[in-house]
Amino acid sequence: MSVRRPAQKAQVTALDSNTRRSHWTWRDGLGYALAFLAWVALSAASALALLAVRSMIGPLTLAIGVRDLSQQRIWELGARAGTFDSIARVAVGVVWLVYILIVEEYLRSSIGDARAQRIRAASAGVDGNHTDYNRLGLRTLACRALIAAAFPAAGLILYLLLQGVLWLLLRS
Repeated sequence: MSVRRPAQKAQVTALDSNTRRSHWTWRDGLGYALAFLAWVALSAASALALLAVRSMIGPLTLAIGVRDLSQQRIWELGARAGTFDSIARVAVGVVWLVYILIVEEYLRSSIGDARAQRIRAASAGVDGNHTDYNRLGLRTLACRALIAAAFPAAGLILYLLLQGVLWLLLRS
């Protein structure tokens, strides 16, 4: 058992109180709540974008295949459109599931990373409750939410492009 000198004991006590104080703040709770809300909003937006893209599969299949309007050809096109729609339903579900799992970790880790930086700063003797460290997680969360919103935006742009292609095919 080692004997601590009074100055060393005071340093350890100050370090322990800074580290304990830096573990969890109300801003961490707010950050996690905002990360959850951003995740829900992005999940809903991506689901709508993917469903919009999926809704174009059947009409595009019919528009591409409508050249010969014989009875047999119409049945084949209907079956083909149904098959493509079933495949698209499964593909959209898998893409959406992977997206929401990745986004959840991506958004939540921004608050955890900022918290870890604040704890490291407190361990080094810097005031861990400084405003820059407190706002870092929320700033990072906002940036990451904007980056993650690129996927639903790309889905809506793809939907609009497919709608334009459908319009061109039906017009000719």
